[in-house]
Amino acid sequence: MGVTVDGVPRGGQAITFDAAAGYIWLGDCLLQWGSAISTDDTAQDFPFPIPFPNACFVAFHQRTASGTKNILALSAVSTTNLTINRDDAIDGSQPFDWFAVGY
Repeated sequence: MGVTVDGVPRGGQAITFDAAAGYIWLGDCLLQWGSAISTDDTAQDFPFPIPFPNACFVAFHQRTASGTKNILALSAVSTTNLTINRDDAIDGSQPFDWFAVGY
């Protein structure tokens, strides 16, 4: 059984894990991951499975479509989501995987 601090589960056990997203606490460090699809040339927010209580230190992503050349720009990261802004550079639906670390 995990530990709860201020209503947030802790303790190094996987809290959620499925095909779309997941997270795990490693002490005070929170690792989160997921898959998403960018469908718009303007800024799009993609929420984390749970908010980081304090901060997200780093987030990165990788496009998963074959034959891709243009970059999906990660334009912002907050405690609740990451933001992708294609800035009219890419058309169509663009799948990507992401990973974020915080506390």
